[in-house]
Amino acid sequence: GTLALTYTKYTAENEIIEADIVFNGHDYQWFTDSSDSANTNYFVEAIALHEIGHFLGLNHSPLGGATMLQRGARGLNTQASLSTDEIAFAKSRYGTTGLADTLSGITGVVSLAGVPQYGAVVIAYDAHGRAVSGTVTITGGSYELPGLPPGNYSVQCTPLDPSNLANRLVQGADISGEYSTPDTQFLPSSPVSVTALAGATSTLNIPVQAGNPVRFAGIRPATTTPNFFSFRNTPAVLQVGQSNQTIGIYSTGLSPTAVLQISGDGISFGPTTYTASPFGSSLRLVSITLSVDATAEPGMRSFMVTQNGETTYGNGFLDIQPLTRDDNYDGLNDAFQRKYFSLWTGANAAPEADPDHDGFSNLQEYVAGTVPTNASSLLRIESIRQTLSDTTITWQSGAGSKYHVLSQSDLAPASWQTNATVNGREGLTTYTESSGGGLTKFYRVVAIP
Repeated sequence: GTLALTYTKYTAENEIIEADIVFNGHDYQWFTDSSDSANTNYFVEAIALHEIGHFLGLNHSPLGGATMLQRGARGLNTQASLSTDEIAFAKSRYGTTGLADTLSGITGVVSLAGVPQYGAVVIAYDAHGRAVSGTVTITGGSYELPGLPPGNYSVQCTPLDPSNLANRLVQGADISGEYSTPDTQFLPSSPVSVTALAGATSTLNIPVQAGNPVRFAGIRPATTTPNFFSFRNTPAVLQVGQSNQTIGIYSTGLSPTAVLQISGDGISFGPTTYTASPFGSSLRLVSITLSVDATAEPGMRSFMVTQNGETTYGNGFLDIQPLTRDDNYDGLNDAFQRKYFSLWTGANAAPEADPDHDGFSNLQEYVAGTVPTNASSLLRIESIRQTLSDTTITWQSGAGSKYHVLSQSDLAPASWQTNATVNGREGLTTYTESSGGGLTKFYRVVAIP
């Protein structure tokens, strides 16, 4: 019944000496096409990336948008791209020599009335309000958030869900088997600011107070239909620039006075609406309609529900994604690399590479809409035809790209004027300037990123 499983063997010194990953092809259907957004089976790359995390020594993450969340959603989901949480782990444990001098860390102890709390969730937020790293405390209440870029952070502690909840976001067993009985009866702490310095580890001890906060049962995924209700316990996903999207939180403990908000900047949302029983059960729902700015920073955001003066958090369970996927974080659209390179993360597919030796890098070919593996396909003016009434410029182009056509009467560096912005077509694109026939002019075509 397990989707996939990693077997890892350790030495007494906690060093990994052997590991194997097994995928369940008997009980589940899989797919491999990253462009198949409608597929409801399991995407091999997403599940493999999660299992490789175990292969390298990671337990599950308490952050909803992390690759290492315990549950894998169907279709193309957030687990196919590493979150900042896994990147921090990889840099801190497997980074190159000298990398530690450029990174920072935060460590400390979580306690309730002097008693260390075991299995308490600790989350670090960056200056944009993104949940960038998360962990749970070990025996003695201590935690460690290593591998962070230097900067200012806001750190907060929240409890895991009790093990007796049928519907939940993250329980102790969802982290690993050793967290079957974590300490859960305390209230989320207030955020505390801390400055993390390069090459240093900052200490931040976090006190919490006893209590039993509202527990989230699940997420209402983003929808443009406010009266349509669906339920999941994997993160909601939005892209930068999306607007008028309704999302929400389910819980049995919500009241009409509950207020739902989202952490961080670049997001605007309206008032909270309350639905008493969307599924005819004890579940209650609070929802908001929100919009994500086109300039918002991608990453994990948290749901925050305030009720009776207390706030509960769904840590990183809203994942804001960029318009174009860049799962290998090299600055080049993955779809472009996958289309033209069988090994789309290889050296020939890198942004600065020029595999067809035409003088244009892969990144320049992507912007221009040309083919990076064909030396005859490049941004180049093919012809200029002039009559007494007009001038027509023809150049190599790509569908979906945009271009500026510029002209000037001499070659002075600062005198180029933009004539038009033109949508490209596959193959060749033309532009005709009605004025300018019979005159001496120089023309230039510039691809727009």
